[in-house]
Amino acid sequence: MSPETPEIRSAVVAATVTAIAMIAYQVAAKATRDAFFLSTFHVTALPAMMIATSVLAIVLAYAFTRALNAWGPGRVIPATFAGSAALLLVEWAISFPFRRPAAILVYLHYGCLGALVISGFYSFLSERFDPRTAKRLLARVTGAGALGGVLGGVVASQVGRGLPVTTMIPILAIFHLICAAAVLRLRPVASPARTPAAPAPPPAKPQRAPFHLLAESAYLRGLIVLVLIVTLSEGLIDLVLKGRAYQEFGQGGDLLQFFAAFYTGVSILTVVAQATVGRFALEKLGPARTAALLPATTAAASAGALVAPGLGSAVFARGIESILANSVYRAGYEVLFTPVPAREKRSVKAIADVGASRAGDFLAAAIAQLRGRGMDRIQAPRGLRPVARARAGVAGGPARSLGRARLDHALDRAQDAGAARPEPNPKSIGGGGDLDPAAER
Repeated sequence: MSPETPEIRSAVVAATVTAIAMIAYQVAAKATRDAFFLSTFHVTALPAMMIATSVLAIVLAYAFTRALNAWGPGRVIPATFAGSAALLLVEWAISFPFRRPAAILVYLHYGCLGALVISGFYSFLSERFDPRTAKRLLARVTGAGALGGVLGGVVASQVGRGLPVTTMIPILAIFHLICAAAVLRLRPVASPARTPAAPAPPPAKPQRAPFHLLAESAYLRGLIVLVLIVTLSEGLIDLVLKGRAYQEFGQGGDLLQFFAAFYTGVSILTVVAQATVGRFALEKLGPARTAALLPATTAAASAGALVAPGLGSAVFARGIESILANSVYRAGYEVLFTPVPAREKRSVKAIADVGASRAGDFLAAAIAQLRGRGMDRIQAPRGLRPVARARAGVAGGPARSLGRARLDHALDRAQDAGAARPEPNPKSIGGGGDLDPAAER
């Protein structure tokens, strides 16, 4: 099935609408979560909240993986979006008589379900298309998501001008209801890998546990390590930014406007980065080197923040990280999952996207707690030193090695299927170019 068929065009439209509403939710929910929590609790409560969210998110990621294997993403993803919208309305109702519990619930909701639905959506999308088509379309969908980020930031900024922060909660529910309706449009489209003339597939192998798959695949472990280190440094930068913002604005109503303005600006620059860098990076550098742009660039920004500490430098470092994470890194990272068979992807992708991400948040929060005075220490300039070290390490290690590992993983799959092991395409070594066509088959 070629990308020009009506079925593919319909799927691309549905995926684009989903990405816009999904990332609009992410940006608006992030600003709402931060403003709601910091206007209700002291900033020193953040590390403990991050640890609690990380533990719960890891448990939910495992349950989400089991659900994907049992019922498939076509049922689980829209149901998760709809369930998230319903929970948001419950949290909104609770916020009137019980503000503090509602602030905790909103924080947990975003931290646990936000990344899960994004992971599930991109996993579903990558199953819909072959690796070559996915490489072209994922950059387009990611760019649409960046536009959604601008929408979410603008909405949160306008609400923050004169309305209570809790006004955002039902708006977030509307975003996820749109996602649920749009994802349903992806379900009736047949998989491009299946044709009427194709022979009957062999009996499916018994489903293996996610941790068994990780133990057997160095490629999947490399992806886990990449996500873990990237998220660890992201968590440290985020703590520094929130600590500086709390010092600057206190618990006043300006917090929602600050975070909304920050995330809106990041979203606008993400659109620019996606349009100018994202599409060309995948074609010229390959997915592994494209993903490595994030840790390399953010390490430099974090090192610069050590020289000139303050809110401005924290905004700059966190902004650079967010821009690249939602543009070139996301596009390259999702393509790195295309050689993974659908059954294995359903087992491990939520573990990688959510489990490893929350483990990174857990470690970042633990570092903040163990520094002796919690957030008072992590706000100091040296709180960014682990960021620079971690980013430099991942740029030179796991991300750089994933190009060859991605090729080897595809070749092993071809050999397991009974085909002769094809010769590598030299452009694929190190992550540049495409896989050899025989390897992709």
